Amino acid sequence: SFNISKTFTFSAIICIFFDDDGSWLEAYSYCQKYYTDLVSISSDEENEEVRIHARGSQVWIGLINDPWKWSNGENSTFRLKYMYDGKCMAMCYSSASRWHSLSCDTLNAFFCCKGKK
Repeated sequence: SFNISKTFTFSAIICIFFDDDGSWLEAYSYCQKYYTDLVSISSDEENEEVRIHARGSQVWIGLINDPWKWSNGENSTFRLKYMYDGKCMAMCYSSASRWHSLSCDTLNAFFCCKGKK
């Protein structure tokens, strides 16, 4: 079980930040079971909002290479510069708010969101 670190409203939906570390699949499964999904980001403004609430943590987002799409099934039309290293996407704020694809087994904090986006 993961502990809630912070709750905030994001693009008219409620998001919850978990600073406990989990793999991408653990984070995705937890969000699907108790909320709606991992966070999806569709603009620079939304990215900045998530960055602020992540408080410098590297966090899983709902983007997965299957091919690249959001975990809710939507196509990914917004992407920051990112590095291809793995199949699951994380936000890495120590590198100028870029996204990095990592091994899905990497342990990171994550955001769950409740409601539709």
